[in-house]
Amino acid sequence: MLVSMTIAYFLWQRFVTARTEWTIDNSGINMTWIKQFPFNHKDDLTLKWNEIESIKRGFDPNYYSLKIKLVTGQKIKFYHDTLTTRDDFDQFIKTLNQTFVTERHSQQKVWQ
Repeated sequence: MLVSMTIAYFLWQRFVTARTEWTIDNSGINMTWIKQFPFNHKDDLTLKWNEIESIKRGFDPNYYSLKIKLVTGQKIKFYHDTLTTRDDFDQFIKTLNQTFVTERHSQQKVWQ
C-alpha cells in the first residue's frame, strides 16, 4: 500500500503539477514557468496593472485558486495545491492584492 501511494504521489508530481515563479513590482506581474505540464508549452506571462480588472482568491477542493480577470474580459485561473505544497502562497496573495490596490489607485490619480 505504501509503495503504491509513493508511486502515485511521484506520478502526480510528474504529470499533474507545474511550477512557476512570480515577480510583483510597480509595473505589474511576471510569471515564469519553472516546470510545465508534460506535452504542453505555455509562454511566460506578463501583466501590467492597468490590464487587470480584478484579482480574487477562490476555494476549490484541496486547492486555492488565483483568479485574475483582465479588462478585456479574459479570465485566467491558477490552482495551488494546499494539500502537499508548503510555500509562501498566503503571503504572496496578500502582497499581490496590496500591490494591485496601491498601483491601481496611483494610476487612477494619474489618469484624472
